[in-house]
Amino acid sequence: MKKKVLIVAAGAAVLAAGVAVAQAGKGAERMFQRLDTNGDGQITQAAADAFRADRFRSMDVNADGR
Repeated sequence: MKKKVLIVAAGAAVLAAGVAVAQAGKGAERMFQRLDTNGDGQITQAAADAFRADRFRSMDVNADGR
């Protein structure tokens, strides 16, 4: 009986890990799409710099540059 419970618990853990990995992949894909501003499948340094600057400005609530 203990072996069955352990096997079921291990299976549930593997399933949960698989779901987490799949969700992480979707997040990475969404981030890539946001950075690939012209949709050519590549991220330029300029696009990455602009994205980073926009993110920083959105977090710099008092606009002091820090």
